[in-house]
Amino acid sequence: MKGKGFESTKVQCSGIVGLLEDRFIDMSADERPPEQKLYLNAEKQLIFPSENIISFLYSEKDGCAKRFEEKKWKNYVKEGMACTSILPEFPTINRNGQPIQFVEFQNEYDDSAFIRVLHHKATIKKGSASIPSPKIRPMIEIPWGIEFEITIFDNALIDLQKIKNWFIKGGTKIGFGTYRPRFGRFMVEFQD
Repeated sequence: MKGKGFESTKVQCSGIVGLLEDRFIDMSADERPPEQKLYLNAEKQLIFPSENIISFLYSEKDGCAKRFEEKKWKNYVKEGMACTSILPEFPTINRNGQPIQFVEFQNEYDDSAFIRVLHHKATIKKGSASIPSPKIRPMIEIPWGIEFEITIFDNALIDLQKIKNWFIKGGTKIGFGTYRPRFGRFMVEFQD
């Protein structure tokens, strides 16, 4: 949809590998149980904060702007953060068009929601040393999907086609969530 001063499209992302969540609570070193690492709404449905989608696009660590715009990436980040809106703020994660409802982990698996606990090793840098650190995260198995609307307000650098191209390339090369691009990769469709 195009209006005076903006362009928008509905975005439908469909997972092609599992999606790992690791919700940030605080800087504590305490290990939290996997259910506390899920993003959940009041109805215990899985959600994916729009802030994480913004990070996918504009993160200075490994967002689409940095990955695909080479030396000009900082300009795209600055402009993009000012001209991009995503609604709803907390889109639900769906399976077959229905929100995924989390019940509880039993033996590290929630059969009703197809969510399992994944154990793997993260590496933490301390000075010049790399220290292995075990990490436990919940993984939403495929099929999963996220739907939202993205609006780009008029600016001198980024238009809706640029954003679509980033989603197409970034869906398979960057992905959503944590421990990406190993997890969280997706295919995308647009509805203008």
